[in-house]
Amino acid sequence: MVDPDNPEILKAHLPCAAGELPISRVEREQMSEPAGRVLTQLTASGDLRQSADGERWFAAVNQPHRRVDIRSMGDSYTILAASADEDGKWNPLGKSDGVRALKECHPGAIYLHRGQQYRIAELDLKNRVIRAVNGQVPYFTRVRSEKETTILEVLKSKPVANFIVRLGRLRVTEQIVGYEKRRLFSQELLDQHALELPPQSFETIGFWLEIEDSIAQAVRADKLHFMGGIHALEHAAISMFPLFALCDRNDIGGIAYPLHPQLERSAVFIYDGYPGGIGLAARGYDVIGPLLEKTRELIASCVCDQGCPACIHSPKCGAGNKPLDKAAALLILKYLVGEMPLPDFSSPQDAGRKQVMETPGGEAPEVHPPRVGFFDLETQRLADEVGGWQNKHLMRVSVAVLGCGFEEDYRIYREDDLEQLIGDLQELDLVVGFNIKSFDYNVLRAYSSFDFRKLPTFDILEQIHQQLGFRLSLDHVAEHTLGEAKQADGIQAVRWFREGQWEPLIRYCRDDVRLTREVFRHCLEKGYLLYADRQGNRVRLPTPWKLEDLVGDTTKG
Repeated sequence: MVDPDNPEILKAHLPCAAGELPISRVEREQMSEPAGRVLTQLTASGDLRQSADGERWFAAVNQPHRRVDIRSMGDSYTILAASADEDGKWNPLGKSDGVRALKECHPGAIYLHRGQQYRIAELDLKNRVIRAVNGQVPYFTRVRSEKETTILEVLKSKPVANFIVRLGRLRVTEQIVGYEKRRLFSQELLDQHALELPPQSFETIGFWLEIEDSIAQAVRADKLHFMGGIHALEHAAISMFPLFALCDRNDIGGIAYPLHPQLERSAVFIYDGYPGGIGLAARGYDVIGPLLEKTRELIASCVCDQGCPACIHSPKCGAGNKPLDKAAALLILKYLVGEMPLPDFSSPQDAGRKQVMETPGGEAPEVHPPRVGFFDLETQRLADEVGGWQNKHLMRVSVAVLGCGFEEDYRIYREDDLEQLIGDLQELDLVVGFNIKSFDYNVLRAYSSFDFRKLPTFDILEQIHQQLGFRLSLDHVAEHTLGEAKQADGIQAVRWFREGQWEPLIRYCRDDVRLTREVFRHCLEKGYLLYADRQGNRVRLPTPWKLEDLVGDTTKG
């Protein structure tokens, strides 16, 4: 796998390309955006030189390829071995890139080269030189490290089975804190040593699985180790990765969080182990369903009791393969891939949550008519199939409809069109829906990192609840206000989706949008809507709403 837009690769290879044949203006205009950006950076740094007429770019040095290490990218360390003749000479032994040098060539490390053991005597960080001496010893070394992963940007997002997976730019920071000496073959711990080395940070591409709180609760309720479970899942998934992409497990890194500070939930990250990324994580994002299925099969088929190198142990784990819990990993995977339905734990944090709208402060009226959209969506799954209504973000969109303005103008979106839908929603001055804040936006957030609270939204159900203290259905309001009733419900909509009956499904969703629009129009024109109270009386609910005020109110809120 190679990502041709990797900035680290481009920085090295664009001068090589210009060294073979100057880069022309036509080529510049045909470059991808990342390549064009790197070309501009190289021109500013002097690594590329532009012709006087601005039409060509040349390499600043002869034979720039001599400066490029084809085995790795980023900072490169030269490994020197002491001469066997004891004449004080140091002979070239090999090279190591900056990401791995501190792991494999720290002072005291046992380094293997062509089956020969070498002990690292010195790591010169300033000059990027590593000195090694012959060292036949009955042990090997393994580093202990601490890692942090920061999300810089979300690039893609999608719900899969009972979880959400996202692809994005990450900053990975790893601190080598020490190393262990372990006896060959038996892996008996012989000694431990602390190390003081600078942290290593690099930006890369990775994907991550967001794990529902109910899964963590279920694992702990079964008296299993949740952190050990997601840690084991991470190891096993990385070991299965080469089945789906041409790579070695050392090309991939990972980290499991019982609570990631940015996500505020547990997550498992898997990322490219090279600066800028090389396309592996993007491939993993695409095949995440089959990857987790294979991971589950691996763990379930292993005959060991508590985990072993054949299933959940990793030879490069910075935490020394602790903690690991094989049973917990298998249970988590069964929940994630949908083999088991999510447990229905209600979330007290969500109880009674309201979005309170602020009062406008003398906002000037719109000069042009506001762009108003009426929105509704249907789902692929029912609430009881995802562990309850608190997991609305796992229900997946089957179809969504956006009514544009007060005319019969509708846009239809299926699951592959949701990026366009979210962009269209952001173009509106007011989005009107019925239970849109609590339900529709929560379903949509599985597909995007966009904060839907920023949309200027008017939720009719929210207004009804604030005035009455209880909720009414759209069917109830439409029947009493407009004299029309809905022809189906959400259960029937899911059934239509599963049967592939798109025409009635789209017609049903579009009709909900039409009813929402007509109820809203009635409220604006008449100043009230109608409903039946508990005694069966049809009564008015005042709706002193003005469109220009609603646009200003929701924008400020």
